[in-house]
Amino acid sequence: MANIQQPGYYTVNGVRYQFASLEMNFGIAGFGSPVLGLQSVDYDQELEPGELRGTSPAVLALTTGKYSCSAKLKLPKAEGTYLEQQLALAGAANPDPLTGIIPGFGQIQWTATLGYYDIGCPFQSDVWYGARIKKDSDSHKVAPDPLYMDFEIYLMALSRNGTFMVNPQTIGAVWQGGAGIGSDL
Repeated sequence: MANIQQPGYYTVNGVRYQFASLEMNFGIAGFGSPVLGLQSVDYDQELEPGELRGTSPAVLALTTGKYSCSAKLKLPKAEGTYLEQQLALAGAANPDPLTGIIPGFGQIQWTATLGYYDIGCPFQSDVWYGARIKKDSDSHKVAPDPLYMDFEIYLMALSRNGTFMVNPQTIGAVWQGGAGIGSDL
């Protein structure tokens, strides 16, 4: 097993990743990378252990539990609308083979990659697997700032620099490479 170097602490002239070092590739045809105007991106994952109790009031053992992950994005109105249009086009190009029904932009899965690189720091790469728009919202106010759209994104899986919180073989169809746009597994 390789020895992993622990990051050092700040020095007077030290460097750390900053938001400007982030490039996000949505893995969607027609939606360029990096996305200019990306205001914020948040993502998390959780593994809630299951409990085996039987008739005991105390926990006897733990199961692997339930894994979940999600993300949030804030994009300028123009880029947010364009993202939805590109997903809608991908859906129109892939109608259901049995019914011919065209899926909406919230039904399309894709794989997004986030790369972080700053001078003096090693390259970091996070990947969102099986991403789907779960919720989009607008909240516009009178101000000189640009209009933004907020997105809540459902994720089937998340990897940080190639590491997974759970065994990647248990993740599902997206891991098998058969589901979603930009599925490159």
